[in-house]
Amino acid sequence: MKKESMSPLAEEFKDLVKQKKWGDAEALLESHDVFPELIQNYNLALVKTKLEKFAEARFTLEVARKQGFINKESNQLLDSITNSLGITRISSEYSLKDNLVLNLKPYYDSALVLIPVILSFLVVLGLIKKVKSILFIAVFLFCFSIGSIYELSKGQMGIAMESIPVREGPSKMFEQTQEVPAGMKVIYHKSEIENWYQIEYPEYLKGWFQPKSVKHL
Repeated sequence: MKKESMSPLAEEFKDLVKQKKWGDAEALLESHDVFPELIQNYNLALVKTKLEKFAEARFTLEVARKQGFINKESNQLLDSITNSLGITRISSEYSLKDNLVLNLKPYYDSALVLIPVILSFLVVLGLIKKVKSILFIAVFLFCFSIGSIYELSKGQMGIAMESIPVREGPSKMFEQTQEVPAGMKVIYHKSEIENWYQIEYPEYLKGWFQPKSVKHL
């Protein structure tokens, strides 16, 4: 079988990585489509990690994962980035609800398709085999899914590019109660007050902030 050759740009990127010229590698990826989009984003996240641009790396990696690049390598890179950002301990203290919503939110569109398919399969299986327990599970999952889809549909998800103060209300007159660390993933919605948003998740960070330093996923 004939081995598929790399494009000239891919070869150039490979050489830059080999020489550890991370700045040049970043510039190349940001100015050219060197690889398929999800691989491009993963490589860019890897390069930004080498440059210690950890918040940007987290955002770019989350984009790649949202596009389907979820494997051992991306999981390891995500762990490395969150450790470097110092937010691993904070994330470990999330509630079960925080973890469910924050981890599933990027795949909301897929959930809208997959959940009805799975439920329909269980119902049909239960009717064919006349197993009441399967029907009971299907009904339970249906009720759970309705609540989950509602929560997933709320707000936007983004990554803080730098530390952001969180206040009790939508004005700098209100006291700062928390701080969103750089690289933290949050779900928020726009308020009626211009240039102020309210955090929904993680729940312990609920409050108001200005979104200039948050990149939307």
